[in-house]
Amino acid sequence: MDVIDRVPDLGARYVQLRQEMVDTRLRYRAYTRRVGDDPSDVRDWTWPFSDGPPGARATLSSNVTTDGADGTMPRLGQAAPV
Repeated sequence: MDVIDRVPDLGARYVQLRQEMVDTRLRYRAYTRRVGDDPSDVRDWTWPFSDGPPGARATLSSNVTTDGADGTMPRLGQAAPV
C-alpha cells in the first residue's frame, strides 16, 4: 500500500486495489482477534519458490543478518551491524 500511496499517479489508478488491501487487512485482523490465530490461508501459506519439498516452510538463511536485538531486519537505509 505504501507504494500506491507514495508513487505519483498510482493512487488514482489503483484506488480499488488499495481499498481491497485495506479491507483484507481489517478482515484478517478481526479474525485473529476473534479466533486467536491466523486464518488457515495465512497460517499454512508456504513460499512457492523454496528449494525444499512441496509444503516446506521457508526460513531465514544463515547469511541473513538482523540487528540482533529482537531478530528484526534493519530498516531500509540502515546498515546491519557487523
